[in-house]
Amino acid sequence: MPHVEASQLLGAVIRYAQAVRQDGNRFTPSMRKWLENRQYVKWLASEPIRTEWGGITRQWLSQHAISLVPAGAWTDSVEQTFWAHVKTGEDPETVAQRLVNEINERSQAS
Repeated sequence: MPHVEASQLLGAVIRYAQAVRQDGNRFTPSMRKWLENRQYVKWLASEPIRTEWGGITRQWLSQHAISLVPAGAWTDSVEQTFWAHVKTGEDPETVAQRLVNEINERSQAS
């Protein structure tokens, strides 16, 4: 059995509780039994939750920015800058294009 982080376990508890609430007739074991019998395993998220905001997904970023700059040039710092501008109301396509242009100009100057 792989190690389970507290945050993963909490997510499993929340998903399970939501399912139980929707299905009021479901038999629910005590929390102690649920944990001891490792019933939480089937409620663990199968993959990490992907961040999405305003319709901008990782795939969108890849298509509109990351794939248009040299490998490794789209850093966490650049992405934070992107999100900072987008969340203040700037058009995501405009921000992405501006950052792509800046990165590509810097790489050509090097």
